[in-house]
This record gives sequence, structure tokens and C-alpha cells, in this order.
Amino acid sequence: ITRVVGAYGHVIEMAERMQGLVVMMESRFFGSSLPFGRQDSYRAPVDRVGLLTVEQVLLDYVEIIIAVHAEFDPEWRCPSIAFGGSLAGTQAAMIRFKYPTVVDMSLASSAPLHGFPTPGFDAAAWRKRVTDTWVELATGQHGCPVFGLVQRAFASFENADPDAVKQALNTCETPYPGNNWDARDEFWAHIESYGTYGYPWSTSAIPKLCELAFYTSKLPTAGGLDIAAAFLPETT
Repeated sequence: ITRVVGAYGHVIEMAERMQGLVVMMESRFFGSSLPFGRQDSYRAPVDRVGLLTVEQVLLDYVEIIIAVHAEFDPEWRCPSIAFGGSLAGTQAAMIRFKYPTVVDMSLASSAPLHGFPTPGFDAAAWRKRVTDTWVELATGQHGCPVFGLVQRAFASFENADPDAVKQALNTCETPYPGNNWDARDEFWAHIESYGTYGYPWSTSAIPKLCELAFYTSKLPTAGGLDIAAAFLPETT
């Protein structure tokens, strides 16, 4: 859970202004919250991973909120606000719907509430928002042609040689068949992360990463994998 705390700077700022208490809650079966240990928690029986349900997770949070109130605000004078992004955002919205007497308000960011086919639902809406963020920050504000660069980087993974992936991205593992797809998934995860977490946007690394990728693309021997690596400074 410590990995994502920095993504909620706006929540911390609001709490400081309003003299509120922020409690970061980690979902069961995530991070270090493994009820049966790192191995047994994910076994198939219903009394193991079968306990990982939305209903159970929401009840965990309700119990924690009640316990926090009992310790710091037994009269329940202060409202409770759930917040989160992505999966946590979905949970924040759901807990407000299901337990309105416990949670007074929810701040749900990038929360996929319609994860099923329904009329008028655009399954690509979330990725379009990530793309728009990159374009706005890199191209709109700094003139860097990020759209084409990312497209070229993604295309390079299609039939990439395992040794080329290892060399370009400086991976820890020895080359193996299919590492191009694993590397592509990691590349997308980083692109998505930069397009999601960056509050305030003035501190975003997107413009600098685009500039580095653009510079790399102009090198005589640069290929798509090299451009991908430029977007991932930790690989260099």
C-alpha cells in the first residue's frame, strides 16, 4: 500500500486544510494483507481465495471505519469520505452505494463502474483518457509528437527477438520466447501509470520522457524498442 500513497496528494492536502484524518486501507489478498500467507492465500478452495469477494472487501472497510470512529470520533460528528483510483475508486463508489450510513461521500477517480457490456458503454474510454493525458501534456504543452512515438514503440514488440528485448530494455531475466509480450505489458503499465498518477500535473514526468524518446528516435541506429526504453528511464 505504501507504493500508492504518493498518488493521493490531493487527498492529503484536503485533509490538512480540513483537519481531517486519512486512513489508507489495504484490501485483503493484496500487498501484505494475505490472510493465509503468500502461498496458501491463493489456493482454489472457497475458504482461501474464495474469500476474496467485493462483499467481503467492503465489509472489511466498513469494520475499519467503524473502529476508527470508535477511537477518534465516537459521536460520529465528522463525516467519512471514501476515496480511491482505479479498483480502489470502484470500491469507494460501491461502499457509498451499499453503506450510505457509514460513508457520507465518495471521491472515485478513474473508477471502472461499468465493467460489462451495456448500451452506450465505451470499453476503450479509460485508455482514451490516458492517451489524451499524454497528448495534452507532451504535445499540447511542449510540442512533442508523443502519439507517433508510443505507436512506434508498441509496434516494435510485435515480433521482437528475445535477445533484442533483453538488450534494449535491460531486463533482469535471460532472454526467453515470449518476453516481447511480457515487456509490452510492462511498457503499457508504465505508460498507464504516468498518465494516471501525476498530481499536480506540473510535476509530471511525461514531457521529459517524451523529449527523451523523441531524441532517441532521431539517432541513426534507433529502433522501436529503443524508443520504448527511452520512455522507461529505469531500464537505462
